[in-house]
Amino acid sequence: VLTTRQKRIYELLKAKPSTLEEVSDITGSSTGVIKKHISNMRKSGVVIKSGRVTANSKIATYWVNTTDQEDEPRYKSGLEPGEQIFNSLLRLNRVIIDSNLYEPLNYDFERTIAIIGVGDIHCAHQHNDLQMVKTLFHDIIGKDCDIFCFLLGDLFDNSNGIKSPDGTHSTLDIEQEAVLLNYLLKPVRGKVLASCGGNHERRALRGAGFRMEKYLLKDISPFSPHGRHINLNVSGTNTKIYIRHQMDGHSQFNPLHPNTRAILFREAGDSDVIWRAHTHESAIGNYKVEGKYRTMLVSGTTVTYDEYADSLGMSPTISAYPMLILTKDGRRIPFRRTSDGLLVLNALRGGKA
Repeated sequence: VLTTRQKRIYELLKAKPSTLEEVSDITGSSTGVIKKHISNMRKSGVVIKSGRVTANSKIATYWVNTTDQEDEPRYKSGLEPGEQIFNSLLRLNRVIIDSNLYEPLNYDFERTIAIIGVGDIHCAHQHNDLQMVKTLFHDIIGKDCDIFCFLLGDLFDNSNGIKSPDGTHSTLDIEQEAVLLNYLLKPVRGKVLASCGGNHERRALRGAGFRMEKYLLKDISPFSPHGRHINLNVSGTNTKIYIRHQMDGHSQFNPLHPNTRAILFREAGDSDVIWRAHTHESAIGNYKVEGKYRTMLVSGTTVTYDEYADSLGMSPTISAYPMLILTKDGRRIPFRRTSDGLLVLNALRGGKA
């Protein structure tokens, strides 16, 4: 029979794989006490698995598989094996679905603000302009109280594994990239309104079991592996924003086509602003879709040359990061280049640096 504290730990590990530190933060018990509880639970027959996210990682993650142990015996009298499998899988699916439901993020400001959408840094890419990345985070976003950002995925490059396409190569391994990114992002802690994962983060998860949200962004911003909705209220005017690294419907002729489809096919809901990355080409526009004008933005990259993108006919070189200004009188003003947005932002503030 499990104690009350052990039942709490069991439910946490059943809902989501967690480290001892994460369980400790929720329960208030020390990591040593949590580890002792897990040991006692294992001795009593509870199956709790553990493992490390990478071969060189020192951090262990613990989890409970609902298919390993069930609330009822697997073949309870009166139920067919197929029904037992159905019930077990239904419980597992509910855990997975609930773990991927993200409520909209809500922010309130009483002044004009600006947002920069930063994605496709590909930190360890062999042709990356790291000085530009540092300037953006350390000198522009980090030092201006009115400028915030979205992180739009592919912060990692992670192109050394077997799942990487031909023509790609990273200068660092995944854990070194995490150390470098933590340094680059340190000045913008508290300035990142939302973040989402990209295809390179998914590659890190599939190839190395590396979860970016656990080892990089937990102190920086709310993270979603896919899309995220944000409500930004500026002086009484609410702007609904949808961000995602990659949206369906890529077009070399119209980079805003995926943004439009996100509205038409309800992925973005009734958002006023749809912002994506992925194709390494920046673009902005105001399109009338489903009866109202919506602001569309696509963020670029700091990679100066991408051989793989070039082979696919995509933009192979550096491209700007757009800025969106939300004024206290209710206007939305997009800029394809951050530098252009900075000039207007300063003008709106009366020339304040």
